Amino acid sequence: MKLNEVIDLLKEITEKCPRLDGNDFLIAPSKLPHSSVDGYQVHITGKFEDETRTCLNSIAIKRKLAIRMETDSVMIYNKKNL
Repeated sequence: MKLNEVIDLLKEITEKCPRLDGNDFLIAPSKLPHSSVDGYQVHITGKFEDETRTCLNSIAIKRKLAIRMETDSVMIYNKKNL
């Protein structure tokens, strides 16, 4: 993702997804040459309720982005065509 796309994504996430207060957000560029991430990626860490996970997943699908969910973290990114 380009940086302006990340900004739009974060705006949508914070407007539509409930209960993200207190979570940490990190925007990071992909720096590894063989990474599957194209451009910037968004990492969110904290506690996630089911409703929030569903919301994040829906936004990622709508924007055709990849999403990886762990117990206490979510990563959203544009998958590089290898």
